Amino acid sequence: AVVSTQSTGFPEPPYPDSVICPGDKMPRDDEITMWTIINKVKLEAFMWGAGTAIGELPPYFMARTARLTGSDIDDDEFNELQNLTDKSGLPWTMRFKLWM
Repeated sequence: AVVSTQSTGFPEPPYPDSVICPGDKMPRDDEITMWTIINKVKLEAFMWGAGTAIGELPPYFMARTARLTGSDIDDDEFNELQNLTDKSGLPWTMRFKLWM
C-alpha cells in the first residue's frame, strides 16, 4: 500500500475500526525506500516476533522437563511410528512421509 500510494500516512496504533487509505489530502513522500517502510512497521514487526518467540517457550520447557526427569516416552503414536520405520517393505510414499 505504501508503494502504490507513495505515502506512509497510514494510521498508527491504536488502529481505527475501518481501513482508511490516505487520499489526495495526505502529503506524498518524495521517495519510498525500504527503510521508510521498515521505520513505519518496526514496532508491529518486533511485537509479532516477540509474541512468536514467547509462544515457543511452553513446548520447550515441557520437553526440557520431560528430558530432565528421565520420563520414558509412552505414546501409542510414537510406538506405531517406531514400528513403521523398522519395516522395509513400505511403499515409497510412506517411506517419503517418514523421511520428512
